[in-house]
Amino acid sequence: MAERFRSPEQKEQIPRPHTLDVVKIDGRWAQIKSSRMVKFLDNSSIEDIDWDDYRMVKDFGGRTVGDILKFLGEALSENEIENIHWGPEAKKHPDLKMYVSAFGEYVKKR
Repeated sequence: MAERFRSPEQKEQIPRPHTLDVVKIDGRWAQIKSSRMVKFLDNSSIEDIDWDDYRMVKDFGGRTVGDILKFLGEALSENEIENIHWGPEAKKHPDLKMYVSAFGEYVKKR
């Protein structure tokens, strides 16, 4: 019964990723640039996202990109991995990209 009287401020909050986390959004891999901006890893396009329009369908449980590839059967192309941002250290140590956190998978609400 209390559900009917929820104010807009009390609407359900979905878990949100942090800056630099890798997420899957509607089947495309992306990296979080800020609270509302993502960079899609397939073509490096940057888009604004309203997380209230999405629901989380899979939680990667704090695993890294390397872990989700190895243990969860997820797949990222070489190009997508190349487009993951780690920092200037990644030029000397490209394997660091495999240690970026993978947060979860989201789909647009219908």
